[in-house]
Amino acid sequence: MKLTLEPEWKWSRDIQPIVGMPSCQATHTGIIVEGSIHCVCDDGSEATYSAGDAYAISPHHDAWCVGGTRAVVYEFAGVWGE
Repeated sequence: MKLTLEPEWKWSRDIQPIVGMPSCQATHTGIIVEGSIHCVCDDGSEATYSAGDAYAISPHHDAWCVGGTRAVVYEFAGVWGE
C-alpha cells in the first residue's frame, strides 16, 4: 500500500484519538521513497527513516514526519499493508 503522509502528520495526534490506544500496536514493514519519518518506541528506542531506507517497526510506537516535507512510503506488511 502506498501512503502519503503530510508534513504535519503524527500518529499520536492524528490516529491515536480514533483508535484509543496509547501507542501504535501494529508492526510495519516497508520502504520510504520520499521524505523522513521519526519513530519512538515505548521502550525509549528511536530511529529516523529517510528516502531509500527500508523499515521494520515493532508494535508500541509513535511516529511522525520530520523535515517539514511529506513522506511517501510503501507498506508491505502491517496494519496499513494488510
